[in-house]
Amino acid sequence: MHLSLMNAEELTDSTEGRLEQTTHELGKDSMLEKIVLVSVAYFCIATEMRFIMTKKLTAEGESFTKQDSEAFHAQALQISSLFLPA
Repeated sequence: MHLSLMNAEELTDSTEGRLEQTTHELGKDSMLEKIVLVSVAYFCIATEMRFIMTKKLTAEGESFTKQDSEAFHAQALQISSLFLPA
Protein backbone atom coordinates (compact mmCIF):
# COMPACT_ATOMS: atom_id res chain seq x y z
CA MET A 1 0.00 0.00 0.00
CA HIS A 2 1.35 3.41 -0.93
CA LEU A 3 0.38 6.44 1.14
CA SER A 4 0.92 10.00 0.01
CA LEU A 5 0.49 13.31 1.80
CA MET A 6 -2.53 15.46 1.14
CA ASN A 7 -1.64 18.96 -0.01
CA ALA A 8 -3.53 22.16 0.75
CA GLU A 9 -5.28 22.17 -2.64
CA GLU A 10 -6.89 18.81 -1.92
CA LEU A 11 -8.21 20.05 1.41
CA THR A 12 -9.63 23.31 0.03
CA ASP A 13 -10.97 22.07 -3.32
CA SER A 14 -14.62 23.13 -3.48
CA THR A 15 -15.92 20.78 -6.19
CA GLU A 16 -18.77 18.62 -4.89
CA GLY A 17 -17.24 15.17 -5.42
CA ARG A 18 -13.77 16.16 -4.33
CA LEU A 19 -14.96 17.78 -1.11
CA GLU A 20 -16.99 14.69 -0.22
CA GLN A 21 -13.97 12.45 -0.80
CA THR A 22 -11.73 14.70 1.31
CA THR A 23 -14.28 14.77 4.12
CA HIS A 24 -14.41 10.97 4.03
CA GLU A 25 -10.60 10.74 4.21
CA LEU A 26 -10.55 12.88 7.36
CA GLY A 27 -13.46 11.09 9.03
CA LYS A 28 -13.22 9.02 12.19
CA ASP A 29 -13.93 5.67 10.54
CA SER A 30 -11.43 6.29 7.76
CA MET A 31 -8.71 7.26 10.23
CA LEU A 32 -9.39 4.19 12.37
CA GLU A 33 -9.14 2.03 9.28
CA LYS A 34 -5.76 3.53 8.40
CA ILE A 35 -4.51 2.97 11.95
CA VAL A 36 -5.62 -0.66 11.83
CA LEU A 37 -3.87 -1.16 8.49
CA VAL A 38 -0.61 0.31 9.78
CA SER A 39 -0.63 -1.77 12.96
CA VAL A 40 -1.45 -4.95 11.00
CA ALA A 41 1.39 -4.15 8.60
CA TYR A 42 3.88 -3.87 11.48
CA PHE A 43 2.60 -7.13 12.94
CA CYS A 44 2.90 -8.92 9.58
CA ILE A 45 6.45 -7.64 9.07
CA ALA A 46 7.44 -8.94 12.49
CA THR A 47 5.85 -12.31 11.82
CA GLU A 48 7.59 -12.63 8.46
CA MET A 49 10.91 -11.80 10.12
CA ARG A 50 10.32 -14.69 12.51
CA PHE A 51 9.55 -17.06 9.63
CA ILE A 52 12.71 -16.00 7.82
CA MET A 53 14.78 -16.51 10.96
CA THR A 54 13.42 -20.01 11.54
CA LYS A 55 13.86 -21.13 7.93
CA LYS A 56 17.36 -19.61 7.64
CA LEU A 57 16.46 -18.06 4.30
CA THR A 58 18.05 -14.69 4.96
CA ALA A 59 19.53 -12.81 2.03
CA GLU A 60 23.24 -12.42 1.67
CA GLY A 61 24.61 -10.21 4.40
CA GLU A 62 21.16 -9.57 5.87
CA SER A 63 19.92 -11.27 8.96
CA PHE A 64 17.23 -10.50 11.47
CA THR A 65 17.43 -10.95 15.18
CA LYS A 66 14.69 -11.80 17.60
CA GLN A 67 14.96 -8.26 18.97
CA ASP A 68 14.16 -6.81 15.53
CA SER A 69 11.01 -8.89 15.33
CA GLU A 70 10.02 -7.98 18.89
CA ALA A 71 10.50 -4.29 18.10
CA PHE A 72 8.02 -4.50 15.21
CA HIS A 73 5.54 -6.42 17.36
CA ALA A 74 5.90 -3.81 20.10
CA GLN A 75 5.33 -0.99 17.60
CA ALA A 76 2.14 -2.67 16.36
CA LEU A 77 0.86 -3.01 19.92
CA GLN A 78 1.78 0.57 20.80
CA ILE A 79 -0.02 2.02 17.78
CA SER A 80 -3.09 -0.10 18.48
CA SER A 81 -3.25 0.73 22.18
CA LEU A 82 -2.74 4.47 21.64
CA PHE A 83 -5.16 5.13 18.81
CA LEU A 84 -7.81 2.42 18.77
CA PRO A 85 -10.77 2.49 21.14
CA ALA A 86 -10.82 -0.07 23.95
